[in-house]
Amino acid sequence: WLSATHVGNRAMVVFQDKRRLQDGERFDFAFMRAMLSSRVCCPIISLDALARMVFLDANSPVDNVLLEWSLALHLHEQYGLRVIPILQGPREQLPDGAAGWRITDLFATRPPKLRADLKGYEVNKKGVPIADDRSIFNRVPNVQVRSINERLDEFCSRYNLRLVPNHRTPHQVVHEVTHFLGLLLWQLQSNTSAPHTSRTASGAECWGMYSTVANKILKAVEQVQLGEEQKARI
Repeated sequence: WLSATHVGNRAMVVFQDKRRLQDGERFDFAFMRAMLSSRVCCPIISLDALARMVFLDANSPVDNVLLEWSLALHLHEQYGLRVIPILQGPREQLPDGAAGWRITDLFATRPPKLRADLKGYEVNKKGVPIADDRSIFNRVPNVQVRSINERLDEFCSRYNLRLVPNHRTPHQVVHEVTHFLGLLLWQLQSNTSAPHTSRTASGAECWGMYSTVANKILKAVEQVQLGEEQKARI
């Protein structure tokens, strides 16, 4: 939808890895270059993305989602990139035996203690998942991940960007990226459509929510372009 949209007399270009990446191209630098040339970045913040960060330590390999969010914060601070996070909580079945599902509030989500291999939850001797009252955001560690910092420095040096003055921990990144005014899908769902039935979960009932997201992103891009045009006249 957005890819077929024009802002002024220019077509909007949306980076989608399945469509934009070329065979043999370095994935991390490809999406980082796309962010560098973008006016708006929309990181998708989900339970799955955050869960993968829970067990990061100083020697962990690069988590590309964390790398993307870290770069978004740097480009926002240094170059004014507009960041609009899209937050999606886990889906749950409708209560009382009703058919279908709804998107839940990610901030209120308190999943049981995660297994280190991310293949389910820790259980007690009776096989019952072990409760964890912390939000998923507060389970992300407050430790510097060396591979993330090195990759950011490598990218900034290669493309003559200002270096990151103070590298963030994963904990700092996930909290800062949620401070931007973003799109909460569980609220948009209730405002634009009824809860989704299994029969139409990917069809018409979702379209209201998706089109709302697209229109809000389009408005942000138009605002950025308007600001650039106004500066050019000064």
